[in-house]
Amino acid sequence: MKKSTIITSVFLLLIMLSVFKVESVGAISGEEVLARVEDAMKTGEDMQATEKMTLIDSEGNQEVRKLELYQKGSEKMLMRFLEPADIRGVGVLLLSENGQEDIIYLYMPAFRRERRIASHAKNQSFMGTDLSYEDMAQMNYSDKYKVVNMVENEGSYILTVEPKSDTDISYSKAEMKVDKNSFLPNEIKYYEGEKAVKKLSIPFKEKQEKYWVAKKMIVENLETNHQTIMEILEVKYDQDLDDRTFTVRNLRRFR
Repeated sequence: MKKSTIITSVFLLLIMLSVFKVESVGAISGEEVLARVEDAMKTGEDMQATEKMTLIDSEGNQEVRKLELYQKGSEKMLMRFLEPADIRGVGVLLLSENGQEDIIYLYMPAFRRERRIASHAKNQSFMGTDLSYEDMAQMNYSDKYKVVNMVENEGSYILTVEPKSDTDISYSKAEMKVDKNSFLPNEIKYYEGEKAVKKLSIPFKEKQEKYWVAKKMIVENLETNHQTIMEILEVKYDQDLDDRTFTVRNLRRFR
């Protein structure tokens, strides 16, 4: 084979590889990545879990809590504290419908009544944690955010998302680093204006049967250096949870 023919063949091969690389980058859109993040976060038809929650202030002082969590799709979630004794039975119910306002109820056993969280109070802290009521309701990302930019590297997709015009979200934008393997976020930074105010990270994830599980999740307030660490102690999927689990009546019931 002549030298010129070899050079031409190599040149054509490089062109083919470069075209393939460009096509592979565009093989999945930002909106598709965001939808897969949502699917990964909701995991299965439904989920039942027991979790340990640790609150750590800026001086390193810790408070440990235990809770139970029930979730069905990205529209229904009920969470209830089991320990310590002074907050035992406190629960929150979140109901989300596509294109409609999230409905959030907080139940306090001491008052034996629930109250609905008003829209203007949804950015307030939930029970001293670094999660606001609004954060807890953000299970359906695709309905609430639009992708304005996506960068792809070897191991992750990096999305910049902004609230859709018809949603009431206090953050101006969020930056997500999404693991290509599990489609669980490695990190999400939330912004107010151009300032990052909160960070969620998932430092430990593992595959359980057919699902990836966020075994450890850390939420950090970047302004106060306060952290909330959530660790899954036990989890079950696809238990065919009854819709009556996610009712105000069941929120009040606790044994």
